[in-house]
Amino acid sequence: GLTQIVDPVIGDPRYRSVNVLADNISSIVDLSTLTTFQDLDNSIWDTNYPGYSSFTAKAGGSILVPLLTSMNAARVTIDGTGNLPISQFTALTNSVINVTGAGVIASFPVLANIDGASLLVSGGAVLSLPSVTAIKMPNHVATSLLTAIGTNSLLDLRNVQSLTQREDRFSRI
Repeated sequence: GLTQIVDPVIGDPRYRSVNVLADNISSIVDLSTLTTFQDLDNSIWDTNYPGYSSFTAKAGGSILVPLLTSMNAARVTIDGTGNLPISQFTALTNSVINVTGAGVIASFPVLANIDGASLLVSGGAVLSLPSVTAIKMPNHVATSLLTAIGTNSLLDLRNVQSLTQREDRFSRI
């Protein structure tokens, strides 16, 4: 089976992405042998090319990735209506984790590296990242968002001890 999805280092990576969607109770994307996912670029150039690759399971759909432990430049969307295993992830760098919906709880118990990531929690959802102790914004990332919007929305970063900005003046967290 498929073990790697790797963005090549040649050519212009700005308009390339891999988007995985399971959108229905009978939709299953079986990537159970996938161990490596590496997108090189998460730049958003215009509304037609979102930059980030994405993994979205909704409306009862399932994405099977039990061996995948790290991703770069990916958007992971959790809305409580689909099945996407997350407990095995150790690194989601330069990525977006979007958790939304009342009562939705997304816990990444062993995720330790979220450097360059944006974390978005809304609609009463909870995102828990107990293994993250440091967040660094790499020089190639312009903006990183740490956001909880709405009543009872919670972004739990309780063990973070350091937050490091990038080195130039065009940096925002």
